[in-house]
Amino acid sequence: MRRGEISDAGGAARSASLKPPPRRIWRRYAAFVAGYRHWLLVAGLLVTALCGAGLAQLRINADYRAFLDPADPRLLALDAFEKVYSHNEQVLIVVAPVGGDVFTSRALGLIRKLTEAAWRLPFAVRVDSLTNFQDSQAAGDELIIAPLVGGDALDAKEIARIRKVALNSPALRGRLVSPHGDVGAVSVRFNFERAPPEHAEQVAAAVRALTARVTGGARDVRIHLTGNVLLDAAFPEATMADLRTLVPLMYLVIAISLVVFLRSWRGAALTLGVVGFSALSALGIAGWFGLPITAASADAPTIIMTIAIADCVHLLTGYLSARGTGHAVVDAIADSIDANFWPITVTSLTTLVGFLSLNFSDSPAFRGLGNITATGVALAYVYTVLTIPALLAYGSWRGPVHGSAGTAAALRSFAGCVIRHRRAVLVAGGVAVLAAAFMLPRITINDRFVDYFDKSIPFRQDTEFVMSHLTGIYRIHYSLDSGAANGVHDPAYLKRVDAFAQWLRAQPGVIHVDAVTELLKRLNRNLHGDDPRWYRLPEERTQAAQYLLVYQMSVPYGLDLNDTVSVDGRASRVTVTLGNLDNLSLKALTKRADRWLVAHTPAPMHAQAVGTPLIFAYLAERNSRAMLRGSGVAFILIALIVTISLRDLRIGLLSLIPNLVPALLAFGIWGMLVGEVGLALSVVTAMTLGIVVDDTVHFLGNYLRARKGMGESREFAVRYAFARVGRPMVYTSVILVLGFAVLASSSYAINQGLGELTALIILVALVADFTLLPALLLRRESGERLTR
Repeated sequence: MRRGEISDAGGAARSASLKPPPRRIWRRYAAFVAGYRHWLLVAGLLVTALCGAGLAQLRINADYRAFLDPADPRLLALDAFEKVYSHNEQVLIVVAPVGGDVFTSRALGLIRKLTEAAWRLPFAVRVDSLTNFQDSQAAGDELIIAPLVGGDALDAKEIARIRKVALNSPALRGRLVSPHGDVGAVSVRFNFERAPPEHAEQVAAAVRALTARVTGGARDVRIHLTGNVLLDAAFPEATMADLRTLVPLMYLVIAISLVVFLRSWRGAALTLGVVGFSALSALGIAGWFGLPITAASADAPTIIMTIAIADCVHLLTGYLSARGTGHAVVDAIADSIDANFWPITVTSLTTLVGFLSLNFSDSPAFRGLGNITATGVALAYVYTVLTIPALLAYGSWRGPVHGSAGTAAALRSFAGCVIRHRRAVLVAGGVAVLAAAFMLPRITINDRFVDYFDKSIPFRQDTEFVMSHLTGIYRIHYSLDSGAANGVHDPAYLKRVDAFAQWLRAQPGVIHVDAVTELLKRLNRNLHGDDPRWYRLPEERTQAAQYLLVYQMSVPYGLDLNDTVSVDGRASRVTVTLGNLDNLSLKALTKRADRWLVAHTPAPMHAQAVGTPLIFAYLAERNSRAMLRGSGVAFILIALIVTISLRDLRIGLLSLIPNLVPALLAFGIWGMLVGEVGLALSVVTAMTLGIVVDDTVHFLGNYLRARKGMGESREFAVRYAFARVGRPMVYTSVILVLGFAVLASSSYAINQGLGELTALIILVALVADFTLLPALLLRRESGERLTR
C-alpha cells in the first residue's frame, strides 16, 4: 500500500484523529482573545446596544407599493390615470343572507344601513350599492332618477320590482349583486392622498367595527370583506403574525436542535446569543438607515438566525472535539479557529454576496430583504470569530469527544460506500441533472394576489367567497381618449367604446365591464318611454351631451360621473373586473385588447391597460430577468472567492458543480410538483448560492488540508473531510432546513414557498456535497491508484 493510503477496515479511525497542530498565528489569536476576553465582550455588548437603539426608528411599510419602484412606468401610468378620474382604493362589504336571497326586506334594509354608514368611514369618497343605485325611469316626458331602494318599508310588489331592475342591469349584475340574487355588496372607494402610512389598517379596523355595529352579530346573514384596501391591511397583519410566532418558534427550534446535536446547553446558549444579537443589530441598523420592514423583509430576522447558526456550530464542534481529546482551553480555541477560520470567512463572504445580489431585484422590498440579511450575516461573522472564542476562554467547559459513535460510524461507512461506488454516483448525478433540466421548462412565472396569503387568513377566505359568488377583486382600467375636448359625446367615439366593452365581456376571465355607454343606452331608453327598442346609444352628439348633463344634475353628491368621464369631456374610463386570473392570462388578455384597439379605433384611443394586478404581473417577469443577471454576477463572484480561498484553480472550478446542482435539481423537482414560481421565488437562486457554498468550502478545506498539509492520498483526504466536518455539515444543514421549514409555516403564502424551496435546495446541497463532490474529487486525478 502506498504512503497515506488507507482501507475501509484498516485505518479509517486515523482520519478522525490525525491532524496537524494549529499554526502559530492561531495560537497567538487564541491567546489574544483569551487575554482580552473582558474587553471583547464589552465591545460586543456595546455594538449591539448602539445598533439595537435603531429599533426605535424602525417602521413597517404595509403598502403594496413597498414592492414597487417609484419609477416603475406602469405605476406612473396608474398614478396619471387616477389624477384624471378617481383613486381606485376600494373595500367591498358583501352581504350573504343565510337564506340565499338578498331581495328581502331584511337584507335590503341591512345593505341600506351599511351604505349610509360607509360614507362616514375615514377617507371615503364614494359609496355604491344595490340600494343607492341611481335608477332612471320615464314618467311621461320627464326623466326620474332616484335610488333603487327608496326606504325600509318594502312590500312584495316593490321587492319584485327591485329584483327585476337589479338582475337586468349591466351596471349592477356581477358587480354589486350576484346573477342569482343570493349575494349583495356595498362598494366603498377611498382617497389616501393625505392619509397617514397606516391608513390601510385604520380603514380595515373601521370597516370591521362598522359591520359589527350594523349587523349586531345577527346569525341570519354573513359578512365578507375584501378589496385592495383590505389586501393592503392583510400584509402588515400577516407580517406581525409572523414576527410574533415565527421568531419565537425559530428560537425554540434552534435551541432544541443545538442541544440535541452539540449535547450541550452551554453551546446552545452561546449560539442563541450570537444569532439573537445578529438579528437584533441588523434590524437596528435598518432603523438607523430608514429601511422599512415590508412583508418581504420581515423574514430577515428568521433568515439571519438560521444562517448564523452554521458558523457557530462549526466553531463549537471543533472546540468541543479538541477539549474532549484533552486540549487546554486556549489550545482548543486555536485548533478550532485554525480549522474553521477560513471556511467561516469564505462562507460568510459568499453568503453576503448572495444576499447583496438581491439589489439587482426590481422590487425595493426584496432589495431591503437582501440588505438587512447581508448586514446580519456580516455581524454574525464578527460575533462568531470574536465573541464566541472570548466566551469559550472563560472556563474549563468540556464536551463530548466525537459526538455520537453511531453517527461517526455511519459517516465512515457512507464515505467508504461513496469511494467504492464513485462511478455509479457520478452516473446517478448526471441522470438526475438531466431529469431536472427536462423539468425546468414546466416552470412558469405566475402570481395571484389572493394566493399571497394562507387559506387560514380571513382576507383570503372572504375574497375566495366573493370571487365564487359575486365578482372579482382584480380590476384593470382603460382611459379611452376621443382626441378632442367634449369628444366623449361624439356618436362615433361612443360606438367604438361600446364595441370595445362588448369585446371585453366576451373574453375568458372577465366578470364585469363598466363603461359610460351602458348609462347612455339606459337613459336613451328612458327618454323614449322605456321602450326596450331604444336601448341603444344616442345617434346625435347633442343628445349624448344632454343625457349626461341631466344625469349629473340629478344624482346626489358623490355619485356623479367624475370617476367615469374626464372633467374636460375628452376621455372616458372603461373598468374591467376580472376573476382569479394568473399573470400569464392577464398579460395575454391585455395584449389581445391592445391589438383590438389598434385594429378598430383611431390613434387617440390606443390606450394601454393600467391597474395594480398588471403592475405586479410585469414586475414578476422583470424581476425574474433581473435576478438572472444578479444570480450570474453572484455566481461569478462566489466562484472567484472560493477559488482564491482554496488556492487551487482546478479544485475551485470543480467546486462549482455541487454548488450549481442543488438549485437546478430543486427547481426541477419544483417544476414537477408545483410548476409555478412567483415574485418571491425569483430571488431564491441568488439568495441560496452563498448559503450552499458553506458545506462545500468546509469539506474542500479539510480535503486540501489532508492532501497538501499532510501529504495524504485523495482517498484518505475524503475520509478525513468526512471525519472532521461530516457531523457539523449534517448539523448545520438540518438546522438550516428546519429554520426555513419554520419560514414555510408562515401565514404569508409567498414566504411559505420561499421557505420550502430554500429548504429543498439546502437539503439537495447536503446530498450533493456528500456524494457528488467526493466522487468528483476521487476522479479528478485519474493517474493516481485508489485502494478498493
